Amino acid sequence: MYQQYIDQGLIVIAAGFDWNQPYSCTSWASTFGLTYPILDDTQNTVWNMYGMGYIPHNVVIDHTMTVRYTDSGFSQTAIANTIQTYLDALPNDLDGDGINASEDNCPEIYNPEQEDVDGDGMGDACDPCDNANVFISGNVNGDLLADSTAVIDIFDVLSLIDIILSQDFEGCQGEAANFNGDQTINVLDAVQLVNFILNGGPAGVTPAVIDNGVKVSLNRASKSSELVFSDGNSISGLQFTVPDLVLEEFDETSVNLPEGWILRAQTIADKTTFVVMDLSSNNARGEISLELPIALERDVEDLVISDADGNSLKPQPAKTRQSEEEEMDLQPVTLSGLYPNPFNPDVTIPFVLTQDMDVSVTVYDIVGKQITSLHDGNLPAGEHQLRWRAVDMPSGVYFIQIQAGGAIHTQKAVLMK
Repeated sequence: MYQQYIDQGLIVIAAGFDWNQPYSCTSWASTFGLTYPILDDTQNTVWNMYGMGYIPHNVVIDHTMTVRYTDSGFSQTAIANTIQTYLDALPNDLDGDGINASEDNCPEIYNPEQEDVDGDGMGDACDPCDNANVFISGNVNGDLLADSTAVIDIFDVLSLIDIILSQDFEGCQGEAANFNGDQTINVLDAVQLVNFILNGGPAGVTPAVIDNGVKVSLNRASKSSELVFSDGNSISGLQFTVPDLVLEEFDETSVNLPEGWILRAQTIADKTTFVVMDLSSNNARGEISLELPIALERDVEDLVISDADGNSLKPQPAKTRQSEEEEMDLQPVTLSGLYPNPFNPDVTIPFVLTQDMDVSVTVYDIVGKQITSLHDGNLPAGEHQLRWRAVDMPSGVYFIQIQAGGAIHTQKAVLMK
């Protein structure tokens, strides 16, 4: 039975006192004759092998199978010190290939120089991303020429923007996307990468934070919003998130932008991220105005503003202004909260009129397209309720607008089927 334990790598021991020799499991048997598996010590033979019959007896054997401590009785301090001494002496071979990590950190591949350009603890020779040759900094999509040379071009910038919008920073693409080396992937990396591709700008430059401030203002209207960013100097990229905004359809080309600029947007959960930047690398602007066909109900969050060199421009607190049509509101109509909200498929719209007047109640989708008119005509003063039944409409965010007496009120309704 003991040969089975030997074959399975279990420690076996036998009588003998030449402790400071390294023995393998099988060499114990060949040296001392009889060998007893620890798990089969039915006659208590193993108990007294080390201490000439004194029980209890304590033994410490190191990783080389050498006995480093043997004594009867129990000395916790001596045992603990011995164990710690030989733990400290263990070879540091994290990849288990038999070569210490100080010389080599790649399983099955000898990599003595410890090249690790991405700093992930895995040498370049064994890194599946191959950050030394393929997913080098900036080659976000990992494409190569016929001679296996990495290609860094505008397609990498577009891939980087997709990563920012999707917030998926894992894997080889995420490693190559951190172009400026600040361990954060955002529009600053994209602007610096464009500058590197088109102008031969530097790579891996940690962005500075410029404190002179960018003025930010939000002008709200009933069906649209205008975001204005101004520093009078050089804005080349913007990134921001709008909470509680779901874009099911959005024509990015409908937003007027300076020549060479692009806008991309993507919704994740209940918030939408926008990236706006100069792909030409030569059309930085002192002011950027974004007229979005969306009624933004909240200020933007997670705002990042880049100058032409990929440095971070510090924004000033946003100023919000209502459109003139909303400022004219004299409260001839009061719109109470929609209910239920979210709804499926019916939502009730309660409102109160201060006098007889013409009233228009209209439903719009997330991009400002009219879905239906619930009422268009005169109503008497007092309380009213209208109902919208959205049986044939897809889940999403809708806006219900009431116009009466020169006032416009808009509320968001969320259809969840």
